[in-house]
This record gives sequence, C-alpha cells and structure tokens, in this order.
Amino acid sequence: MLVNKEIFDFEHTYVRLHENFVSYYANALCEALEIDPYRVNIAAFYHDHGKYKWPKDLFTKSKLDKADWQVIKRHPSDSIEVIFKTMPDRRNEFLRGDPSIADLILMHHEKPDGSGYYGIKDIPVEVAILSISDIFDACLSDRTYRKGMDIETSICNALVPFTGYLNAKGYDTRYIEKVLRKSAMKFKFEKVR
Repeated sequence: MLVNKEIFDFEHTYVRLHENFVSYYANALCEALEIDPYRVNIAAFYHDHGKYKWPKDLFTKSKLDKADWQVIKRHPSDSIEVIFKTMPDRRNEFLRGDPSIADLILMHHEKPDGSGYYGIKDIPVEVAILSISDIFDACLSDRTYRKGMDIETSICNALVPFTGYLNAKGYDTRYIEKVLRKSAMKFKFEKVR
C-alpha cells in the first residue's frame, strides 16, 4: 500500500499545512543564518509525506503503544518511499547534494546528542534547522491530545536539543529565537498575548 486513501482525505490538510509552516520557518532561519534554503525548503515541504501511510486512528490516539511508535518512527523513510513512487522524475533531485534532500527528510527527527529516531549524532546544520522548524510548528499547533503551546514555550522546546550544537557551530541561538518569534507572529498571532 503506497498511501492510505482514508488518511489522505482525512489528514491531508493537517499534514500539508504543517509541512507548509515548517517550510516557512525553515526558510526564514536559512535566510537569517545565510544558508542556502533550497534543499531545506524542499525537504520541509515533503518531510511528513510518510504519514499518509498511517492508519487513520494514529492521528487521533491520545495514548500510543509500542507498535504505534514503530509506525511513527518509520515515517521519515516512508516519506522518501512515497516521494519516489509518486514523483519518480524528481528522484535525482532528491538525491543530489550534501546533505541531499532525501538525507534531510530521513534525519529530520535527529538530535546532536543521538536521541533522535535513528540515533545519528553527526547531523548537518540543515538538519538542525529542519528539526527546529518541525518541533516549533508541532508545539504551536493544536493536537487532539493537547492545545497548542505559546510561542515562548515552543521556541524553548525547539531550541533546547540544539543550543550547544548551534553555539559550537558559531550560530547565535538568541538570534534564532528572534527569527522564530517574528516568523510565528505572522501566522500564529492568536497565541501571542
């Protein structure tokens, strides 16, 4: 099964909206940090396509079991599978570069301390930007099991796993906070009080 059609109808809007916000935040961070945004943007725009393979109830469960977590942790590689099967003409584009767009998608849950889905510690800064953007939007957004968090809490949650790594690479995390805050205020102003 390439895509669960029931999910595609039910969660298409949620997944696409999230991917669009992640792409927006990632682009803002890349531009602010003077990193070429092209591959990060494309990766952000497709990073959760693997969720289209999920069973419908996985989107609304409040308590996840071990089998659910196995499906969830597989979504980065499932995203690549969905992309390659639905857009075979773009395969080479997704495999070019260091890191490639495919690499960014596969590693978008990795953390510099190895606590990500696959335990990869040596991540490119582009992965950090994608992951920060993903965490940030996920924290801001309402979920079936919780309300969205405020901007300051979302920034903290997104940056904590990456602060030492980014500082060691010469990036000022206070500046990154400002970029995220400014970017979020354009779309999530109802959470700013």
